[in-house]
Amino acid sequence: MNRCPHWRSPQPQRRPPPCCANGRGALGWGLWLIILAVWVCATPAAAQAEAVRVVLSGPAVPYESVTYAIERKRGALVVTVSKRFVKPFGGRDEVSLLTEEAWAELRTALEAGGVFTLPSVKGPKARSTTRVEADWGSRQHSWTVDDPGISFDGRHAHCIALVRALVSKRVGEIEFRDVMLLPGESGRLRVFADRPATVALDGVLLGSNTPLLSLRVSAGVHRVELRPLRSDAVYSYSVKVEAGKTTSLSVELK
Repeated sequence: MNRCPHWRSPQPQRRPPPCCANGRGALGWGLWLIILAVWVCATPAAAQAEAVRVVLSGPAVPYESVTYAIERKRGALVVTVSKRFVKPFGGRDEVSLLTEEAWAELRTALEAGGVFTLPSVKGPKARSTTRVEADWGSRQHSWTVDDPGISFDGRHAHCIALVRALVSKRVGEIEFRDVMLLPGESGRLRVFADRPATVALDGVLLGSNTPLLSLRVSAGVHRVELRPLRSDAVYSYSVKVEAGKTTSLSVELK
């Protein structure tokens, strides 16, 4: 019989082995499980997302915003203080690292203080607003409180103070800057005490001790907090600063 030169005999059809057919074989499933396990182990950040952030803002804060943060990045606990000026002045950042022991102690203290259950609190004519974000990986919660220093619930201020104190201890306080204040909308503040003390203005540490000879601040009423060195006592005062003038605060810390 004469055959067409382009004709080829049919080839036998090959079937995939049972282990690979439609990916349903035991070996096929095993390979998929191995790939999945490798992928999970190679992405620990998603499973270990941990962070706590405290963000201060508002007209009483001498910056556009101040952020105190502790975040786990690639397994390390990174501590950051970020102070942003109004545009176009930029900002300043300080970074350090935190030990696992210190992080565990902070987490325990924050949970005991109610960081995952506290509600947001709005106040009339707030001069400062603080936002707190807590993320333990499996638990997340955030809340905002206006003027935490005078909030009826002291737990808000307590949680904020815990984070700020630990972050500041690790990186140190960034020196106060007043580059965004114009002379026509600001005055000078001088603070004197009978012994050295740290100075906080409207909840923001200035990085300076008394005596504070001349600090430019926005005109209006401010809260000055003094903490004597080597003491846990805090003394709070209300000071009214007038535009273009110098206001002095002189106190005795008992």
